[in-house]
Amino acid sequence: MIICFFLQIKIKIKMPNYGDPDYWEERYKNQDGKTFDWLEDYETLKSIMSDFKIDKGSCKVLNLGCGNAEMSEDMYKDGYLNNYNIDISKEVIDQMKERNSENKIICKFFYNFLGEVMDVRDLKYENDFFDMVVDKSTIDAILCGECSFINVAKMLKEVDRVLKVDGIYMIISYGQPENRVFHLERNYLNFEVTIYTIKKDYQIDDEDEEKEKFEKVSIFIIIFKDTLCLCLQKNKKWRCEGKRKKL
Repeated sequence: MIICFFLQIKIKIKMPNYGDPDYWEERYKNQDGKTFDWLEDYETLKSIMSDFKIDKGSCKVLNLGCGNAEMSEDMYKDGYLNNYNIDISKEVIDQMKERNSENKIICKFFYNFLGEVMDVRDLKYENDFFDMVVDKSTIDAILCGECSFINVAKMLKEVDRVLKVDGIYMIISYGQPENRVFHLERNYLNFEVTIYTIKKDYQIDDEDEEKEKFEKVSIFIIIFKDTLCLCLQKNKKWRCEGKRKKL
């Protein structure tokens, strides 16, 4: 009698530990001199952002986990003059400060480039300070780490605190809405949420494996700080359908 054994081998691909600050510090050391825009660049997003009708010159923008992306630089060139860029990695903040001081064109645009080493769970800004907060996959990175739900809750509470009434919190995420929106609907937060799906109509380079994992479809979540909750002005409730409209 012949007995055959079949061994099923499952190969698990190990993802980078995006939730570990040490991972980012090492990553940016290896990427010195390079830039990388997660998920979307400003060129893709600016047509949606134009719907907000914000005064670019006076608008204060906070970029959470700015990394070595060119997003803030491109926003400045398009008229957003007050960009605050924070990241938990000292390495990347030092790189971006050097980039903006050495490159004469960028330096011209970025005389007030504000880059700071900071934890998104403990923002060192006053209440109601920003008109807009940009989160380009920072929430995704935190959700890859330990105690992820608690850390996301801490970040969102801080964003809610520093964002002005009627301010805008933009989240660009590769997660599905059902895996993200419930974080934003906690009782202690004052947000109204609407969702855009950004469909891809271009080909990803075969060499860029990391982008290929995340860039086929991304979810664009726009959150308006709820005037109703903070100001008790019932006539200012908003219906979110891509553009803001009074009821």
